[in-house]
This record gives sequence, C-alpha cells and structure tokens, in this order.
Amino acid sequence: MKIIDAKPEQADELTKIATAAKSFWGYPKHWTELWHDELTVTDSYIRKNNVRIAVRDGELVGFYALEDKGEWWDLGHMWVWPGAIRSGVGRVLFQDAIGQVKRSGKKGIIILSDPKAEGFYKKMGAEQVGEYVTWLEGKRRALPILKIVVKDNQDE
Repeated sequence: MKIIDAKPEQADELTKIATAAKSFWGYPKHWTELWHDELTVTDSYIRKNNVRIAVRDGELVGFYALEDKGEWWDLGHMWVWPGAIRSGVGRVLFQDAIGQVKRSGKKGIIILSDPKAEGFYKKMGAEQVGEYVTWLEGKRRALPILKIVVKDNQDE
C-alpha cells in the first residue's frame, strides 16, 4: 500500500468512499443524505487542503484530509472503503497524517469524530478534549472532539 497526494480529478471517487464509509456504520440512509455536503469532496477542496490517498493493488482504498488551522491541523476527512475497514488502512493513513504534522511543525491534529470512530482515534493516541452537541431528528448527538499532540513540536 502506498500513500500519495490526491489529485483534484479524484474528488468524485473520494466522495464515494466517504459516503460508503459513513453508510457502513449502519446509519439510516436518509441521515447519510442529510450529511451529503459534509461527505462531499470537491476538486477545490483537494487543491486547498492536504489530502492524501491510500492505494492498494492499484485501487484507492481510503483517504484523509488535513485543514490548516494555524498552529493545529483539523482532520477534515478520514475514510476507508468499507471492504478495507479493519485491514490496517486507517492506521497507515493516520500514521501518514502524523508524519505530515511532524514535517509541518504544527502542534498536532484536532478531530471532530464520529462517535463510531472515537475508539480508533483513541487507540491511535488521541485524547478527548470536549464534545460538539448537535441535534438530529430531535435527538441529541454528541460528537467527541479529540486531539493528538505531536510531542516533537509541543511548546507547552
């Protein structure tokens, strides 16, 4: 597997991966439709942000995006194709993101996590620092806010 920079012309394929990955977690189809804008990756988004893809056996199997937020990166996207979930793709992508942080000199990554992905990020070393509360169909939905500090760059 190799991790390389995404190209703007791959936006539609990345959107398909994000939508399929979100659907994998058993959310109702109409919720996925409500999240359409959040799951959509555009060519301009790829040009503006640090978007990297995982390619295994010639197939795109996942991607992540880091958005520049000053001293920190924000993890704007982190998705693995459903057939590749739990195969190590996410771990390799996240390790690549950590490498990007180290090379950039930024403090670390802030993650607004899907609750179903929280365990993965914590296993990768992230800590919860808060939560973002939203309402969906009249039900409270708390999204964990996580952060991972890259020790090499820590000023604190």
